[in-house]
Amino acid sequence: MKSIYKMIAAFAIALTAQVSQAQVEAPIWNCALTFDIQGGGLKILVGSFTLQGEGQISCMDVAGNQEVIPVLVTMGGTPVSLGFGIGKLRLAGVAAGIGLAGWPSDLLGDYVVAGVRGSLGVGAGADLALHATHRSFTMNTSVQAVSGVGANLGFDFLTIERL
Repeated sequence: MKSIYKMIAAFAIALTAQVSQAQVEAPIWNCALTFDIQGGGLKILVGSFTLQGEGQISCMDVAGNQEVIPVLVTMGGTPVSLGFGIGKLRLAGVAAGIGLAGWPSDLLGDYVVAGVRGSLGVGAGADLALHATHRSFTMNTSVQAVSGVGANLGFDFLTIERL
C-alpha cells in the first residue's frame, strides 16, 4: 500500500512542476464538491463498474465572492483499469483539496482516482483524486456515506461536467 502512496506523490510532484509554469492570474478560491452518485456493476480489472449522479462545486474567493456550479459526476466507465467492483452502491459525500486553479470552472474535467468504498446496507468510502490541466492542478480527498450492497476499490477515472 505504501508503494501506491509513493506513486501518487511522485505523480503529484510532476504535475505540480508542470502547473507551476502556467500563470494563474485569478483570485484564490476555496472550493468543495458535494455529490450524490449511484450505480454499480461487476469489474475485476476488466468489466464495468460505473457510478453517476449530480453534484455541485461551491467556491468562495478571498474577497467573499461566491460561485456555485451544478455538475454531473461520473466515476468509472473504463473497461480496463486497476480496480475491483461488485454490487450496487449509492455514494453521498464531499470532496475538498489543495492545489492551484485560476477559476472554479478549472475544476471541471477528468481526474485519476484511487479509493475504496463498501457497504452491506450502510458503509463508508474515501478517495484521493488528482486533476491537472494547463491552468490548474488539484489533489482532492473525499469521504462518502455509502448505501447498498457491494464494494469498489482501486484506481479509476472521474469526470466532472457542467450541467
